[in-house]
Amino acid sequence: MREEAIFRRNFSAMAAAAVAVAEEDKDEEESDTSSAAAVRLGSGGMRRKKRRRAAGKVVAKGYRKLAETMGGFADIYERVKEAKQRQMVELEKQRMQFANDLEIQKMKLFMESQVQLEKLK
Repeated sequence: MREEAIFRRNFSAMAAAAVAVAEEDKDEEESDTSSAAAVRLGSGGMRRKKRRRAAGKVVAKGYRKLAETMGGFADIYERVKEAKQRQMVELEKQRMQFANDLEIQKMKLFMESQVQLEKLK
């Protein structure tokens, strides 16, 4: 249970980071349209900024992909956990049935022994 809480906390942090990066990308796209005219004028500083933004977008896409993949792993983990729980319940039912059958067999053997003893007397 503790591992699941840690995983969910880490996943939430990554998802929040991905959302923040997506919002940042949206803001940058809006500012890119206004700065496009300045880039056409040949400003070297603007070109560097644009390259940095492009590199930042690649990193943001990586974080987004990581968050999506972690979400997929969380879904798989939940399905495996549920399957394990179902198997444990089924095994417990089988164990109880076996114990019950064993007790019945023991009682039959005891009764047969009693009958045999009575016949010998």
